[in-house]
Amino acid sequence: SLYYYHLNETAKIRYIQLDSNETEIMYSEPEKGLINKVSKEQMEWLINLLQNESLDYDTVIVSHVPVIKSLAMPIDLLEPVRIILNAYQSKVSGSVTVEGKSLSFNFENTSSRILFVLCGHTHRDLSMYADGILHITIPCDARYPNDGILRGLGTVNESCFDVCLVDNSDKNKVLY
Repeated sequence: SLYYYHLNETAKIRYIQLDSNETEIMYSEPEKGLINKVSKEQMEWLINLLQNESLDYDTVIVSHVPVIKSLAMPIDLLEPVRIILNAYQSKVSGSVTVEGKSLSFNFENTSSRILFVLCGHTHRDLSMYADGILHITIPCDARYPNDGILRGLGTVNESCFDVCLVDNSDKNKVLY
């Protein structure tokens, strides 16, 4: 699986990369394509990582698929991720059910915060707050006829990239 984290010790930021496509291609039913989900094992890893923090680092979550429905098509399989991130940001305890198993968490004694959740998948530049967390989506470099971005070969619109600089020196705001 492709989930991991990286610590930026200078900026005191922890980057957590989630694998929101942790599934197998449906070869027997190719018309269904990929199913976006996060496994029980990855959810346990995320809870453990957030719950047992020993550093006072702010956190940036990175995921291909948005974890809130209002930024993309309804993706109910990522709902447990949203619940966990909201609980972490709110410093509360609770539980989620993933693959039929209840996973408990307690973030009451954590001291850091989620700066933002960065994702793609929608092919659009959007940002919004949901439950006290800033969610940012970025476009992709692929050319699709329905993504609303007119890209022409050999023009300045041919490629797409985003640069995200984070200033977390003021604990009351996030600049990106």
